[in-house]
Amino acid sequence: MNIKAFLETASGGVNLVQGLALARLAAAVDAGDIVEIGSYKGKSAVALGYGIRQAGRSGKTRLFCIDPHSPFIGVLGGKFGPIDRRDFYLNMIETGTYEEAALINLPSRDIALAWKSPIGLLFIDGDHSYPAVRDDFFRWLPHVIDGGIVALDDSTTAQLGPNRLVAELAERGFTPIEQVEKISVFRKLPDMPQQPLAPVWRSVLVVAERNIVAGGLLRFLRLHRAMQNFGIQVSFAFDDLGGPWKPQDCEVLPMEAAMSRQWDATILPGAGFSESFLDGLERFCTPTQGIRVQAVLNDRTKYERFLRANKVFRPHSVIFNSSDWTPGSYSHFQGDRFAVVEGAVDCAQFAPAIAKCAARNGDFVVGLQSKYVTALAGIAPRLAPTVRFRVMRADLPEQLPQGLADLVHAKRLEFVGHVAEVDLPAFYHGCDCILHLESFAGWANIVAEAMACGIPVVCSAAGTAAIAEHGVTALVVSPEDPAAAAAAIAAVQTDPDAAIARASIARSRILGFGWEAYGSAFLAAARDDGRKHYLNAPQYGLRGKWPLVSRLEGIDPLLTFAKDADILDIGCAEGVIAKQLFAAGAKSVLGIDIDGERIATARYICAQQGKDAIFKVDSVTPWHDFVIRNAQIIRDKYNIVLYLAVHQHLDAQQRDAVLEGLIGLATRAFAIRMPDALFADLGIDARIRAADFEEHAVGGSTIGGAGKLRIYIKRKELSCAS
Repeated sequence: MNIKAFLETASGGVNLVQGLALARLAAAVDAGDIVEIGSYKGKSAVALGYGIRQAGRSGKTRLFCIDPHSPFIGVLGGKFGPIDRRDFYLNMIETGTYEEAALINLPSRDIALAWKSPIGLLFIDGDHSYPAVRDDFFRWLPHVIDGGIVALDDSTTAQLGPNRLVAELAERGFTPIEQVEKISVFRKLPDMPQQPLAPVWRSVLVVAERNIVAGGLLRFLRLHRAMQNFGIQVSFAFDDLGGPWKPQDCEVLPMEAAMSRQWDATILPGAGFSESFLDGLERFCTPTQGIRVQAVLNDRTKYERFLRANKVFRPHSVIFNSSDWTPGSYSHFQGDRFAVVEGAVDCAQFAPAIAKCAARNGDFVVGLQSKYVTALAGIAPRLAPTVRFRVMRADLPEQLPQGLADLVHAKRLEFVGHVAEVDLPAFYHGCDCILHLESFAGWANIVAEAMACGIPVVCSAAGTAAIAEHGVTALVVSPEDPAAAAAAIAAVQTDPDAAIARASIARSRILGFGWEAYGSAFLAAARDDGRKHYLNAPQYGLRGKWPLVSRLEGIDPLLTFAKDADILDIGCAEGVIAKQLFAAGAKSVLGIDIDGERIATARYICAQQGKDAIFKVDSVTPWHDFVIRNAQIIRDKYNIVLYLAVHQHLDAQQRDAVLEGLIGLATRAFAIRMPDALFADLGIDARIRAADFEEHAVGGSTIGGAGKLRIYIKRKELSCAS
């Protein structure tokens, strides 16, 4: 196709210069799809499709053209309607762009509500009134990947909405990264204003082996109740329906029936299942199950079982419910993204009693769960006889250890069995104190619910780190220290004013852990944002499993040579090292990586550096071809060359030329990371030293098997430094 001839002769809203700019922007999309709002006769769509084709991205990058093609009069009097749809189709057929483009004949604001796919380039050229263009911008921006591009057409005419929106963004500190005549081009930045992300799921399936009463299932039942008002339906499916848990307000299905449906997401809660169920998790790895989410709801003592479930279930997202799981502690898990989303509580249902409970005949009642009831044998004898214990989730056992049997006989220990959810507030209000002594836990429902009810709490740190602050919201004790637990309970009994003061602060804190907030955080953490995350760096929007320090360790000695440096970063990944180099005074960075999603993130992280930061998807092999392809942007020499975690992945027949070429480009410093054994076997040290370099520093983590970071400095630089 002769794109220049088409753009010069075809009827439409862009000219030759603008159309070629759109083609260039489309060709640079390495992650996410392209969405055009307002397609008219398809001229700009042809330009975008041409860019996709020229970049070799046909079949990879999709182009969606959104235009209702209904009768409409524009703000400048232009008339639009179904006849434009005819011309759109003709242009698609005549240019062959139908292979790249798909037309969606609906209003953009309706489509935005149901959109699911990450967007790499958003071109807004629809209704040019200010309310409409502003609505398009803010509705669609949440779907644009971090570092993605938003282009606004007709932004230079004062009476049009795009011009007013560009001015509004400028007032907030956001200016175009490029201006092509009437088209303003923005990069999505971390603090760019946008509407909250609309839920992209409607049907969610929670799968388990059997319907038992368990915190993991109750959590998603409560999530269902919080989310159903937003149009999200949570259903449950079990291999064995015959258990005691039969929720009445949501759908419960036999597994066979659930597997015959289409779901937006499938959630696996925990790993407390039989060996055969864990082995059968692969059945959920089908497109009909949607996004697979592994919810890690329990303690780290079950690490191996969680890991086994992870291996078979192959989740897209892994969500932990406790900050006890820190980045690096789950490095063996597989997934596209990882996050910690603390638990939640219904603060309306669990609320302080309107009236005080009936007198308890001078007794002081401590409520607890059955799982740590044996600890009472060492706690109760240290307390006054007026302290009684009320245990839920268990009936009176037929046999008890002598110490507990004596407590039952003395009517100081009562087992109340399973407490229905509707009756839980009454249980808490009937207690003077709640005791939680877990050694390992994810989220302690009993503590959260008691705090919401305004009941004083004595607890261990397990599962309560986000809400239990010793002496402020609770009394935190070791679960292995019965004397400390008894002393804390006695403190609540003997100083009720202080206990109530703590409970009041706890109630205020727990209000931030409602189910709607939990649901929003859970959905945002689990959704597909178009990237596979490696690093964990929330400040950059990264939800990976490796801590940020794993990428930056060992880089400090190089920073002293970065001032005013031009840098070539091969294997630049997400650009976090480039960010550090710029902070140390680097003049420019050219980053190369084969992963388009990482390149998009690098552009996002280093966006403030403007044209001094160039990041490109490319392969360095064959080396000669790489140099020719990048002749317009690659320099003859670089002060610093980084070659990190790339060499080991290259073809053995081609990597020698890459290494020699990169060493030859470096005038000040050369940094390399590769597995230590391969580094030694290939004699890399001697080859670098032969180019007049000396080893300056070796360090950094070998996390992930990438090897140590080795920094070499030109001998003349070392002489100047000394």
